[in-house]
Amino acid sequence: MKNIHIVLSKDFVKLSSLQPKRSSHLHKLSIEMTPRASDFQVLVKSLKTKNPLTTLNMKGNALGNERALTVSEVLKTNTTLTTLDLQRNSIGNRGALALSEALKTNTTLTTLNLNLVQRQGKGERGKTPKHLIG
Repeated sequence: MKNIHIVLSKDFVKLSSLQPKRSSHLHKLSIEMTPRASDFQVLVKSLKTKNPLTTLNMKGNALGNERALTVSEVLKTNTTLTTLDLQRNSIGNRGALALSEALKTNTTLTTLNLNLVQRQGKGERGKTPKHLIG
């Protein structure tokens, strides 16, 4: 299997064009830009449908807690993703807790990469919640 890595500006790419019109052979997707709100919603919607995507790398996209909450809702019903990389996304305790709750019902995801070191606001010190430490 060959991997092709292309970095394009967010003004050049529209995530909606990645939505398969028919059966897709896309199994791994890396996004190295902060998606616009509309593009993020397209991505989330595609993850809710029967989608062959097994690996999603969104590391370093400044998603934050709110988008982590959205991703956690998708994980509750998604049955194809096995690997999700959300490192360096300014996800704090609130987002991490929502993601951990989603893992109680998601039986397909085997790898979730998080890096919880950024300070997120009053009361959140960027420490990993105790129940997430192996």
